[in-house]
Amino acid sequence: PKKTRDRWQWVTGLLVCRPTVVLATTVAVLVPFAVVAIVFHNKLSYNLIGNLPNSAPSVAGTRALEAHFPAGLTGPIGVLVVETNQDFRKPAGRELIKSVTVRLRNSRQQLGIADVRSLTAPLGVGPASNSLAGSATPEDIESAALDNYVSSFGQRGAPATRFDLVLEQGPFADASVTALPRIESLLKDSLPAGTEIHLSGTPATIRDLQSVMQRDRGRIERYVLVSVFIVLVILLRQIVVPIYLILSVLLSYYAALGVTFAVFWALDPTGFVGLDWKVTVFLFAILIAVGEDYNIFLVSRVDEEKARYGPIRGICEAIVRTGPIISSCGIIMAGTFASLIAGTLTEMRQLGFALAFGVMLDTFVVRPILVPAFLILKERFQRTKSTSPEKMATVSNAASI
Repeated sequence: PKKTRDRWQWVTGLLVCRPTVVLATTVAVLVPFAVVAIVFHNKLSYNLIGNLPNSAPSVAGTRALEAHFPAGLTGPIGVLVVETNQDFRKPAGRELIKSVTVRLRNSRQQLGIADVRSLTAPLGVGPASNSLAGSATPEDIESAALDNYVSSFGQRGAPATRFDLVLEQGPFADASVTALPRIESLLKDSLPAGTEIHLSGTPATIRDLQSVMQRDRGRIERYVLVSVFIVLVILLRQIVVPIYLILSVLLSYYAALGVTFAVFWALDPTGFVGLDWKVTVFLFAILIAVGEDYNIFLVSRVDEEKARYGPIRGICEAIVRTGPIISSCGIIMAGTFASLIAGTLTEMRQLGFALAFGVMLDTFVVRPILVPAFLILKERFQRTKSTSPEKMATVSNAASI
C-alpha cells in the first residue's frame, strides 16, 4: 500500500540525511538497558515455589510453615561425614561429633543456621530441644540417634555420620546457597585431614545447578555466535558487516533482557529475586537466530538493489521493499510469544515478555535503523576514502602526462 511505502520512505529519508545522529541516538537509548542486563546477568531465580502462583496449595502451605518455623525447615542441608579411621559409635568418635556440633552451634549467626542436629544432638540445639528431651528416656534418644545418624558407607564399610542443618532462609534463597562454602570451610577445619564431606539437599542442588547453568550458558553463547558469524561471512563474503550484524543483535539481546529485568522488578519490587534461569538461555538462542535471519534478508536485498540503483539508493530501496514483509513477520512472531504472558507460571510470563519485546526490537529498531545507518555510513566512508586528496592528485598527474 502507498501509505506503508511512504512511511518507510520517510524512515530512509531520515537515515540518509542524519545517519550518525540516528545511529548514536538509538544506541544511547538501548545501552542503559544493556548495562542493566550485564550487571544483573547472573541474578537468576531457581525458586520452584516462587514460580507458582500464590494461590497454589503448596505455596500457601510453604508460607504457613515459614510463619511458624525457620524457612530452611522445608529443605534442610544433609551433611555426610566419612572418616575411615574413626568409629562414631565409640567415645572418641562421639566426642569428635560433639565438638563439630558445638562449633556449628556457636557459629549459627555467621552461617545463617537455625538448628543443628547430629549424633550428639539428635533433637537439635535450639530452645525446643530441652522440651522434646523430656518426652523420652536418654536411652531411647541415644538408640534412635545411633540408628539415624551413624551408618557404614556402602561396601567400603567406612564409618559415616551425618548432620542435619536447618537454615534461617528458605532452601531456594541466595543466602542459603552462599552459606554453603562457609559451612564446608568450618567442617573441614573441625574434622581431621582426609575426611570426606558430602552435602545434599535443595541448597546444594541449587548451587550445582547454578554452576552447570553458567558453564553451559557460556558454551551455548560461544557456539551460537561463532556458527552464526561463519554463516554470515560465507553468505556476505565480508568481515566488517558480519561483525557489526553480530554486535547489533547482541545489543538487542542485552537491551531486551535489561528491559525484562526492569519491568518485572517494577511489578514486584520487594518480592523480585531475579528472572527465571531458563529465560536467558532461550532468549539468547531465539533472538540471535531471529535477528540474524532478518538481517540476512535485508542485507541480501541491499546487494540486489545496489546493483540496480547504486549504494545509497540501493539501501533505501531495500528498506522500503522488505519493510512491510519483515515487520509483518516480526509482529506475528512477537504476538505468538506474547501469548505466554497469559499463563500463570512466572517463568512463562517472563520468557513471553522477553521474547516478544526482543523480536519487536529486532523488527523495528535493529533491522530498519541500526543496520541501514551503519551501511550508509560505511558506503560514505568508502566513497570519501576513494576520493581522498592523494588519489585525486595521482589521477590529475596521470591525466597531465
